[in-house]
Amino acid sequence: MAELAELSAGLLLFDVLIGNSDRHRGNFAVDWSVAPPRMSVFDHSHALFGSQANGAESRLRDLQDRLAISGAPPTNGNRHCLLDVVADDGHFGQWFARIGSIPDFLIADLCRDAAELGATQAEAGLAADFLKRRRDNIKKIVADHRNEFKAIRQWSLL
Repeated sequence: MAELAELSAGLLLFDVLIGNSDRHRGNFAVDWSVAPPRMSVFDHSHALFGSQANGAESRLRDLQDRLAISGAPPTNGNRHCLLDVVADDGHFGQWFARIGSIPDFLIADLCRDAAELGATQAEAGLAADFLKRRRDNIKKIVADHRNEFKAIRQWSLL
């Protein structure tokens, strides 16, 4: 965390954006053999649409304004591995700005691609709406759930 505080904050807030409670130590890695260390992030299936067959639509509706990474239902009890580790919000501002600058067309294109890869049209449409709303409200979502960020004792941005 000390060496990768900026990236850790970015990963945490990106996962808030997409509702990915399934971030655990097994789906990101740090290569300490290079300077600066390089973080690699991957996930295979449970991020945006969740892990329940035919559950994507209800999940997207249920998590719309929630933190979505705290382990509360419907996230199968998964608590994001960095939620209790990121110790300050010093890098949150830049990530709020980056997330806020994601253009509508990019979200629409990615969700349209999801429909071509197996998501239903309804799921793709809900995902686009979900991501746009969360992008526009990410700072409020974090502020409303700041008590879940257990390691942050003093907030500077909220």
